[in-house]
Amino acid sequence: MKSLWFSSAAMALCIGAAQASDLNVSVRTTTGQSVIRIAPGGTVPYVVQGELGNASSGGLAMFALDLSFTGGALAQAATPTAMPMLNFTAPKGFVNPAGYGGTLSGGNLLQIGGAQNTINNTVAPTPNGIVIQNVAQQGSPVVLAAGVLTAPYHVGNFTLSASHVLANVLLPGQSGVPFWKVEQAGAGVVSNLTVTVQSIRAMSSLPLSASAHDSVTFSISAGPANAGRHYVMLGSLAGTSGIALPGGMTLPLTEDRYTQYTQHVPNSAVLSNSAGVLDAAGHATVTFHPIQRFEGHTVWHAFYLVGPTDFVSEPVSVQVVH
Repeated sequence: MKSLWFSSAAMALCIGAAQASDLNVSVRTTTGQSVIRIAPGGTVPYVVQGELGNASSGGLAMFALDLSFTGGALAQAATPTAMPMLNFTAPKGFVNPAGYGGTLSGGNLLQIGGAQNTINNTVAPTPNGIVIQNVAQQGSPVVLAAGVLTAPYHVGNFTLSASHVLANVLLPGQSGVPFWKVEQAGAGVVSNLTVTVQSIRAMSSLPLSASAHDSVTFSISAGPANAGRHYVMLGSLAGTSGIALPGGMTLPLTEDRYTQYTQHVPNSAVLSNSAGVLDAAGHATVTFHPIQRFEGHTVWHAFYLVGPTDFVSEPVSVQVVH
């Protein structure tokens, strides 16, 4: 549930609803990526950037937004330590009782953010900040929030999403006497972050030539929580329709003679280190050495963990040429 206290306090100073500018929000990694690939259980530092859609206002006065992650629960976002956003958190500005980093609810973060001291408070200890103008103006985006998420222990695509964006902007041309007048901003474009969890990565370029005795090493990872567990990698030339495993999970391979070979002859000359134990980080390497009968084919591989079977990788393909 949203905090009515913050919404009411922040919006009380609005003198109109002209929505002279929109607040555009972009969720990215700290290096600016909108899509990141990471191993299971890995951490992703992220930022939420904000930028007003035009320069018709005096800059951001207040904002609040929610964050949710389809890959699991979030931890509270960080409290700003530098200007200008330091002016939006206590004691310089207004925040919800749970703090600038959001209220945790069902794994989501509600109402991350805060407001500047537009009322020029002097009768109480807080807020006590001096209003900064032109925050997040068009062409000068600011980091509204920052945090770190943890990727889930299964493969796939997951989204860190911002929603329920709420903002006020300063009216232009003010002196701030006796207080700063604000108006409601519109909710602009929201761009979210896609987190792709992958457990297999080819460590050399593809395709492979069997006649040239090429090989490829796969780095596999099931994450630190699965350190010391046994893994098995199998292969297929027939595709990825699925093989049922004990426990109800499905290995994304189509069973054929190569599947049976990799199952019954682990750690062969064709697929070395295909069965073993993950290291302390949950990692291992497997090397595929194609033979001539694979020429002209796409060869698929995937792995699973045994005892119990509760982790299955994505499939990875290799093209073997003449």
